[in-house]
Amino acid sequence: MTIKTMNSSKVLRNRDVKENRIIDAAEEVFAGVGFANAKMDEIADVVGMSKGSLYFYFDTKENLYMAVAYRAIQLLNKLLYQALDENKAEKGIHSVLALMDVFMNYSQRYILYSEAILDYMSLNRSSGQGRIKAKMTMAIKESVFWRKIQDIQNIPFNLVIAEIKRGKADGSIKSREKPELLYLIAWANVVGYMKLNSTGGQHETFHSIPITKWKKYHIEVARKLLESE
Repeated sequence: MTIKTMNSSKVLRNRDVKENRIIDAAEEVFAGVGFANAKMDEIADVVGMSKGSLYFYFDTKENLYMAVAYRAIQLLNKLLYQALDENKAEKGIHSVLALMDVFMNYSQRYILYSEAILDYMSLNRSSGQGRIKAKMTMAIKESVFWRKIQDIQNIPFNLVIAEIKRGKADGSIKSREKPELLYLIAWANVVGYMKLNSTGGQHETFHSIPITKWKKYHIEVARKLLESE
C-alpha cells in the first residue's frame, strides 16, 4: 500500500467517524423535538462543531434525516439476519414468526428509527420509489443517503418471502396464497403496530390493552393464517 493510499484511507476513516458523531447528535435532537422542529444549529451544538463545518458533512437537514433512516434500516436488517441464523434449524413457519417478532420488538425499542423508516416508506411510496420527482424536495433528490436506502430497502421483503417459501416447501406453512400476499398481510399488521408504537411513545398499553398481549395476538393471528389451508 502506497503512502498516498494510506493517507486517503485515513481521511475516509476520519470522515466516517465525524459523520457518525453528527448522526448521533442528530438522533438526539430529532428524538427530543422531532424532525420538523429540529435545527441544524442545535445539532452542531450537540456535536460540538460550527454550523459551517456541519454543512460540510451534511448539506441539508433532509439528508441528515435520511442518514438516520439508513442507519435504522441497517440495524433492522442486521437483527433480521441474526434471527434467521438463530432459527435456521427450525421449520419455515417458525422462522417467519420470529422475523415478525423482530420487527415488533424493534418498533418498541427504537421509536426514532421506526419513525424514520415509516417517513421514508411514505415518501418512497408517494414518489413512486423516487420516479415522480415532482413529489420530492431538491434536498431529497440530491441525498446520497436516500440512494443508499434504495439499495437495501428490499432486504426485509426478500428475507421474509424466502422463509415463507421454505415453510411451504417443508409443509409447515399450509396456506395456498402466494408468498407475496402473505407477506403483505403480515407487513400491514407490523406497520400498524409500528405506527401506534411511534405515536404512543413508550406506553405499555393501548386503550387498556397491554402491548405484550397485543403483540402476542398479532403473532397468533399470523400463525393461524399461515397454517390455514
